[in-house]
Amino acid sequence: MTKKKRQKKSDRISELPDHVLLHIIEFMNIRQSVRTCVLSKRWKNVWKSLTNLKLHHTKKARADIFNKFVSQILSGRDGSLPLHSLEYVHDDAVYYCPKTTLLDIMELAASHNVQQVTIKVERWNIKDLELPTSIFNSQSMTFLKLDFRYTCPYGLGKMFPKSLNLPALKTLHLTDLIFTTSDNDNGCIEPFSTCNMLSNLFIVGWFLQDDAPKPSPYPIPRFLV
Repeated sequence: MTKKKRQKKSDRISELPDHVLLHIIEFMNIRQSVRTCVLSKRWKNVWKSLTNLKLHHTKKARADIFNKFVSQILSGRDGSLPLHSLEYVHDDAVYYCPKTTLLDIMELAASHNVQQVTIKVERWNIKDLELPTSIFNSQSMTFLKLDFRYTCPYGLGKMFPKSLNLPALKTLHLTDLIFTTSDNDNGCIEPFSTCNMLSNLFIVGWFLQDDAPKPSPYPIPRFLV
């Protein structure tokens, strides 16, 4: 008897169209999504078309490896495609995230018509961080969360702009940010007056620091529940 030749099994998953494969890897974490590139040539560039990025660092992972991984994601992704959502969480006060990485992430979001942005960083070791103006000038953004909890306020400088250009913004979460005023403002701050679509506003642990010189250079902490 001659042995029957075994029929080669076809890879039915790889035969699916790109948008279906993308939908599948959207359910994975970002590391698993990127690792699909080694499955076959068919999968090599699929992850580069992701429109939802979740970059989460925990205390269990080495910060230097995570920071390098994030840089590779930002440089390897298909820059011609828009972003729907971007989440960057660096939940570690000991191993801080590089300032350049944080700025690159926000610039990426602003330049790719992003709709939802979440930035959460414990940043004791980052000083004099100026948030890029581009993150506050987006015609497409509907959700923005900036969480810098446990931030030591001394020496951080200006953090939040005096006005926003976010006409589509509906939900805004702010934690431990510095608001600035000047003598012309009569001590009032109204950065949200131009956000006509804003329906949900959450502010926790904010600081107020005037532009005019003061006897004490440190902002006064105020907490809203």
